[in-house]
Amino acid sequence: MTTPESFGKVLQLFEFDNKRELEKYCRNLTIDSEDFFFLIVAAQQGLIGYSHRIHHRDIVPKELRLERSSLTPIETDETGKLKGRSLKYFRKVSQIFRDRRYLVGHMFASRINLQWHLFYFDQRDHSVSSNHWEHGPHIHFINWLWPNHSMKSLWTEFISEKPNIRGALHIRYSDSRDVDDEYRARA
Repeated sequence: MTTPESFGKVLQLFEFDNKRELEKYCRNLTIDSEDFFFLIVAAQQGLIGYSHRIHHRDIVPKELRLERSSLTPIETDETGKLKGRSLKYFRKVSQIFRDRRYLVGHMFASRINLQWHLFYFDQRDHSVSSNHWEHGPHIHFINWLWPNHSMKSLWTEFISEKPNIRGALHIRYSDSRDVDDEYRARA
């Protein structure tokens, strides 16, 4: 649940002017989904001196894209199991869910001092199981303190067909809705 203290910890990310201190701070930080939501709203309402821009898209490998022509009546054998083109189609659909990336980026840019901050993630970054980061669910963070990036070059890379951003920090991420759902399931 969002508190002024927890929201303040997220907002503190925008106050650092030393990359090493920022990295140290992020090691123990967890961003809650509600706090992140309020950060976006605060920027959109002009309450924190930063503008907000979002970009999101579903990236599906070309070889897995479905053609309308491949959708045919469902074929089954005598036991009801899929066969032929139907089996191939449903295997491809299953593979899409494993290989696709739903990529989301949030750019915050200061109107005063030209500082910028980018948070980004895909659906795998929020996964509790089989996460690529040893600490589990997370978001990526990079900002104006990285010397080899400008806001424009980073945003251009992010919205490219195959974005490859190196050097971003991993920050723990907690979705309070998951906790609420788990609590309701136990009740």
